[in-house]
Amino acid sequence: MGGFDGVTAALRLDAEWARVRSGRSGVSPGERERMLTELIAALAPHADDDLSLAARLSLR
Repeated sequence: MGGFDGVTAALRLDAEWARVRSGRSGVSPGERERMLTELIAALAPHADDDLSLAARLSLR
């Protein structure tokens, strides 16, 4: 994922993860793990230039 499309996809994954994390979506633990892994992979390339994002990713 790169450029604007990559950011858009990362934002979509983050919104989906926020719903799951808040408990509004009945998702299995395996699916939660998959989603979180995808989200981190989508955001990681952007963390090189954003120390705040890098710190948040390290907490997940």
